[in-house]
Amino acid sequence: QGKAVSFIDEPQPKLASEEVHRLAADIDGGDLDTLLVLGGNLAYNAPADLDLAGLLDGVDMVAYLSLYATETSRHADWMLPMSHSLTSWGDGRGWDGTTYIRQPQIMPLYAGRSDIELLGMVAGVEVGDGYALTYATFADGSGTAKPAWRKALSAGELADSAAPAVAAALTPDAGSHAP
Repeated sequence: QGKAVSFIDEPQPKLASEEVHRLAADIDGGDLDTLLVLGGNLAYNAPADLDLAGLLDGVDMVAYLSLYATETSRHADWMLPMSHSLTSWGDGRGWDGTTYIRQPQIMPLYAGRSDIELLGMVAGVEVGDGYALTYATFADGSGTAKPAWRKALSAGELADSAAPAVAAALTPDAGSHAP
């Protein structure tokens, strides 16, 4: 450390693009009859040449969890109310690899569900609220996580979970690849 900038390997490079192309191919090939879209705006943000908005109309059942009516909701059979991130529990991974805990800052405004709550319902997990599901990611096999949980909850992140820094060097011809 001790440097203004540190570099890490790009996490899962091009994964999102590859997955969207695979999704389009699966829909186009008739291999997908049910699609659950968790937030985002797939119909708007997918590459235009995929015509994902048009392909969504070919899926038997599209359920869309979102805060807002968007281009994707126009192609969904079900629009499910999503809870705002300021009102729900969750966890995730930052760009640098850090595991973080999302804690509600205010009481729920509406009767929406978070992404982890909806996935828990779909997966048949008996523990359905966001707090219990988030806590469970820190619990060991016995269901105990109190010290690690309290420390991570206080810090807002899991200590030492960031990706390790890597050495980066500028090559003499690096600027020649710019558009």
